Amino acid sequence: MSCFCSIIVPVYNVEFELENCLQSIDNQTNKDFEVIIINDGSTDNSLRLAERFIHDKPNFKIVTQKNIGLGGARNTGLVLAGGEFVWFVDSDDQVYPHAIEKLKENVSSELDSIIFSYTNYLVGVDKKVTTSGVLQGYSKDFKEGEYSGMKALTHFFDRNIYSSAWNKVYRRTYLLEQNLLFTPTAYFEDLGFTPRALANCRQVKFVEEDLYKYYRREGSITLSCNTKHAFSIFIVLDEVYDFLISNTLVSAYKDKFLDLFWDQVTLNYKLRKEGFTTEMELTFLNRLKISLSKTEFKLSDLSNYSLYNYISLQQFFQAKLESNN
Repeated sequence: MSCFCSIIVPVYNVEFELENCLQSIDNQTNKDFEVIIINDGSTDNSLRLAERFIHDKPNFKIVTQKNIGLGGARNTGLVLAGGEFVWFVDSDDQVYPHAIEKLKENVSSELDSIIFSYTNYLVGVDKKVTTSGVLQGYSKDFKEGEYSGMKALTHFFDRNIYSSAWNKVYRRTYLLEQNLLFTPTAYFEDLGFTPRALANCRQVKFVEEDLYKYYRREGSITLSCNTKHAFSIFIVLDEVYDFLISNTLVSAYKDKFLDLFWDQVTLNYKLRKEGFTTEMELTFLNRLKISLSKTEFKLSDLSNYSLYNYISLQQFFQAKLESNN
């Protein structure tokens, strides 16, 4: 469908959140959009709810596929999209009614991406929703305005731009021409996608406008733990490093990548170590060794990088790596 924006909504077992998400999209003040719902092999009532919701909405459609994960579902939607821009919206989140209107107001012919703010909501086990009301998605050092793709990449590595895919829209033809897809085999796919997607943009615009409601739920992928978590972070970090190599950017960004690498490794281990089985921990450590060998980084390379702030964890990794040689 030819329109301003294709909104891609991957769906997997979200029967309790899906209708609120779709309703928030349907409530847009500007209707120049299509919605592509990718039913990624749901086993609950999600598909039935989606079918009922779109019954009288010609700009909504559903595509059903075998479960291949969030990244793969987004890729399916991208291939099917017809909009000038694409927006990847998670099916358990919501968007504000003025979102499409505001995005359309900020488009220019040279713009390949728009970044915008969001509000963080926490949903407890008792279903109580709380929020600080503070805008998220950027640091205080990232100001409204237009940036080159490389400048946006630098801001990403400086942690001024967050990796989340859903607070960004991209020109569809740009993503397709650059062959920019999500990693379908791993969690944390946003971390592997966003720096690659930003780097080659002609222009990236940041709009300090709250357009998205991000709901973090206890027990979600973000905080849960399974075998896939033991290796996923290394897959996406390797993907970023491979991108730097192929674009001859390693020398320019090595220090920044090293900081990102250890920050993400330690963060993921600290969040999930209590849930790791012995097998998961060994998988994690083996993947760490592979990544260290590939990048030729050593723990001794660290001085004022993120892992330096985790002395006990640094000692743990050193001991574990040596014991598993």
